[in-house]
Amino acid sequence: MNNNSLKPCPFCGGNGVRKLIKPYRKIKGRGQSYLAIIGCETIGCTVEVSQAGFTREDAWNYAESRWNNRATKGTVRGNDIEKAIEILKRKTTIPNKDESWTDIDKAYDAAISALEAQQTNSWVPVTERLPEAEKEVEVTIERRMENKTYRFTCRAFYEDGTIRNDDSGFNWNDYDDMEYDEEHDDYRVSEGWFEAVTYAEEFAVIGDFVVAWRPISEPWKEEKSC
Repeated sequence: MNNNSLKPCPFCGGNGVRKLIKPYRKIKGRGQSYLAIIGCETIGCTVEVSQAGFTREDAWNYAESRWNNRATKGTVRGNDIEKAIEILKRKTTIPNKDESWTDIDKAYDAAISALEAQQTNSWVPVTERLPEAEKEVEVTIERRMENKTYRFTCRAFYEDGTIRNDDSGFNWNDYDDMEYDEEHDDYRVSEGWFEAVTYAEEFAVIGDFVVAWRPISEPWKEEKSC
């Protein structure tokens, strides 16, 4: 891989460049992994992506793919759906001669419900957008073996590397991979994905590759009778 194969920064248009590759986590039974970071070379632009692999070459290739497939202008994203819902809720369409305003209302309500359901249940690739830190979501995980790749799902949450131990909603006292923040005399939780658990006191580091996520559906509720 070289810098010539990288697309321009999707936000400022600057050149994409390889910035850093470093040893990452050691995974039991699989060995040392490496983290490659690609970013924009424009001064003041902080856009970066990072991706891990079990060889340096794989890490660079995965990071290159993630960088080149980031969202660009003109691509339909979640914000477009939100805008469509907003416009539909205005209910500005005038009914035809054979229609009533009730028919229009019903049509808009059905469209809004369909778009909201799509927005809630659709998978979001991590190359496009990451969830809010520490918000529980459902993720698709990719386990990359030597001759085969497996995919499965689980509940998880993402840490963006900015949350300090005292501000976190989780107990990190037994977690060692943290960076000391001298200014606040506290430790920052390292960036990464963690499997969420409901009936246990511990959570687990996800040692495989998270490729997509989606919000968790709301718990079922009985419909209220009129």
